[in-house]
Amino acid sequence: MVTVYKEDDKGRLINTTTNRVHLDTTSEGGQQSVNVPYTPAQDKKHCEAMIRPHIVPVIFIPGIMGSNLKAKTAGQDTEFRKYLWQSGCIDKARAQAIIQAAAADKSEKVWQVSSLPSLAWGLMFTGAPGRQQILSPEITVVDYMPNLKKCEGIFDKDPQIDLAVALSRGWGSVSATDYWPVMKSIELALNRSPMDMLEAFELIKIELAQDELAMAQAESGKETEQAKGNEKKAKKDALAKKELWTTLKKANDAEAPFSPLNPVSLAKGLYGKETPTKLTAEELTKSAHYQFRVYGGGYNWLNSNWYSANGGMRIVEAGVSYATEPDCLTEVVDAILKSIQAEEDPDCKQVILITHSMGGLVARAYQKKNPDKVLGVIHGAMPAIGAAAMYKRMRSGFGGVETPSALTAPLDSAMSGAVAMVLGDTADKVSVVLAHSVGALELAPSDTYGDEDSNYKQWLKVYAEPSGRHSGTEELLALPTKSPYEDIYASDAWYGLIPYVEKENPSELQNNRVDPNGTFNYKDVETGKIKGDLAYFYDNVLQAKKYHTEYVTVSTYHPNTFVQCMAGTSFGERAYNRVVWQSNVNVTNLADTSWQLVDDNKTGWLRLKHLNTGAQVELLVQPKSETDFGDGTVPKVSGLAPAKYVRTLFEQNDGHTDHQASWKPEHARLFAMYAAIKIVQTDPRET
Repeated sequence: MVTVYKEDDKGRLINTTTNRVHLDTTSEGGQQSVNVPYTPAQDKKHCEAMIRPHIVPVIFIPGIMGSNLKAKTAGQDTEFRKYLWQSGCIDKARAQAIIQAAAADKSEKVWQVSSLPSLAWGLMFTGAPGRQQILSPEITVVDYMPNLKKCEGIFDKDPQIDLAVALSRGWGSVSATDYWPVMKSIELALNRSPMDMLEAFELIKIELAQDELAMAQAESGKETEQAKGNEKKAKKDALAKKELWTTLKKANDAEAPFSPLNPVSLAKGLYGKETPTKLTAEELTKSAHYQFRVYGGGYNWLNSNWYSANGGMRIVEAGVSYATEPDCLTEVVDAILKSIQAEEDPDCKQVILITHSMGGLVARAYQKKNPDKVLGVIHGAMPAIGAAAMYKRMRSGFGGVETPSALTAPLDSAMSGAVAMVLGDTADKVSVVLAHSVGALELAPSDTYGDEDSNYKQWLKVYAEPSGRHSGTEELLALPTKSPYEDIYASDAWYGLIPYVEKENPSELQNNRVDPNGTFNYKDVETGKIKGDLAYFYDNVLQAKKYHTEYVTVSTYHPNTFVQCMAGTSFGERAYNRVVWQSNVNVTNLADTSWQLVDDNKTGWLRLKHLNTGAQVELLVQPKSETDFGDGTVPKVSGLAPAKYVRTLFEQNDGHTDHQASWKPEHARLFAMYAAIKIVQTDPRET
């Protein structure tokens, strides 16, 4: 039975079943507590507090490059791993032990995404060979110990306990800059007391009426100027509160349920298999029986997403096979559940997964194999069927036409420039990393890309440059014609991900886009024979194809899935729904294999030469089209792809949020809270 509360004449929340005053509980460092107020002796009302008896682990899975990596070292972080994923209260002494164990690990930190300036400085002058030596799935593991000294205000008031709790929950594996504030706010929101929930949910009309009366009095001159200012602020705060909470109350009403976000799709901004329903007081009260505990789910983004989720056997390199490590989500979930079951809640058997970007592909791979361990999934900014931006960046580098103008946005330009230097500003710097990352290849447009919108089925195009002889809209090349894997990704043509380059050694055993150092000798798992660099890369493409077509197809979603994306149609954000090159000459045979790449050492530029005629062509990658909407990275065609397969898809259009910051706005986290409350209604522990 679900408990129902109401407010008495003293403003206290009363349990209508027991007629007792409800006292709020708090959770600090994993321990729940109750504050009991003093009352007058004549107040004989009994009090009660509901300790949240059920624990729901919430694992936040970041996007590509959002997890910290370090060099693999024998026997590393053995002491620290005794505390990782362990539940229970953390006191001062245990906090110090955890921090000391984390600091004792001296492994080389090769990807500390929380510190962009230091990361940029370390990679700014590193060419393709150097990047290959430090960023490879065979020589890196997840780093759970960032260079942080304190984490004020996350769980407790003590910075040391804050840091220890965060480290033991795996927060150190994800970007502190991008994700810690989001994870903190999700935990605080989901663990609000019923009083907080119901006050905002049921009493907002009373607050507004009071504020409007006060404003009327102030405007009539009956109050002082200071009082006027106070009342204006009170009304402003109340209106903000109304805007935040009425979105939840209006689901399935005439007004759009998430109307503050300028929805445009179906005039509601929501898709999904079912019509969204408003939250009820009963649902909020049931959710108050659960303690939501947020964990960090970093993973080695250089691996395939299937491996990051489920582990297994990786590539055999130099005769050594790499089996499952603690980095994969299977190991993480099992460790968390085992600890909670042993120490706190023996019936805790499922988790909620919240994802950002490529983390959604990891989560989908995990729930595909382990549906019984997942209570529900909440995706954010997920490239459900891939993103053409991945191709653009691997073939022409980060930055370029993606980078804001230094004149119009100097700070954004500086940040984008730093990101481009870190991730690679030319094709060879990017390729030497992503060619080894099956997960990155799984971000490329899948075989179902454009199925729902034929405008994007052939997403790679070349047009002629405008001149007196032609309009510039003449199409010189359109791909794929059959399969993106064979037509584009594994092709050695100039438009392939690893093209044949005339000036390079064409031997299969040596290709500078895959192995510029010549240090990796990949062996076939079955035969044990050494594979050439290109054969190894083609196998990676086949793994990506298998992920798209067998492991996680377009319709593969947990039945309890909620999604938010930014389609961009109402506020003008763009993304590469397609990639367009513009040719400086009008040629009609660019698919001819006689056209070979001779140079692409500049961002967004390449030059071709015809082997028979000697003619040359220069191509420039074009900016995102005015009609290609998205969030800057994930295109509309991919962001909206889950619509008919999930419970609810929420289109987040707020006018200023981009892909990387998609979870930072309050309304996005509000949707996560809405989804989590709906998901937990299906948990059988509380009926």
